[in-house]
Amino acid sequence: MRLAQAIEKARPDLASEQYRKLMDSAGEQDPNLKLECLQGLLRISPGSLEITRRVAEAASKLGKRDVARTTYQKLADQMIQIGKWSEAIAALDQVVRLDPSDLPVQITLAKAYLKNNQPLEVLSLWEGEDTRTENPEVAKLLAEAFCASDQPEKAELLTWRLAGQDPGISKGLFEIA
Repeated sequence: MRLAQAIEKARPDLASEQYRKLMDSAGEQDPNLKLECLQGLLRISPGSLEITRRVAEAASKLGKRDVARTTYQKLADQMIQIGKWSEAIAALDQVVRLDPSDLPVQITLAKAYLKNNQPLEVLSLWEGEDTRTENPEVAKLLAEAFCASDQPEKAELLTWRLAGQDPGISKGLFEIA
């Protein structure tokens, strides 16, 4: 392992080969070693979607929540950049499961659902929030989801309720409703 780590920058091809050999020989018996090897491979090939996915899955299985969360987020970002919405949604869903209170990730997930024509998933993600949210971005996404799922009356109610709180919020919402 140390040899591979030492030569990562100078000889990434040899380091990659060393990591793969280590995983083949002991990876299944030693999941921590497998994760370390996968992380080494990811340092060598940071753009590899497959290695990123494998690191996230291995970290999740080992209960390494921070590593899993960060890596799933990276995978989601990569998938969004290339327009692979289903894969981005799967990765973002894992991030939300690992950290359910992360509102920016929930917002990104809701946007991905809408891009992938899954408005009902947005409504499921924030079930009941339409009557209590004060976040304008959440409200806008909920209104879009209501409109896309043939529930314009709910989008309108949400828009009027928020417009009463802050007229500036209503500008973007009225465009949707």
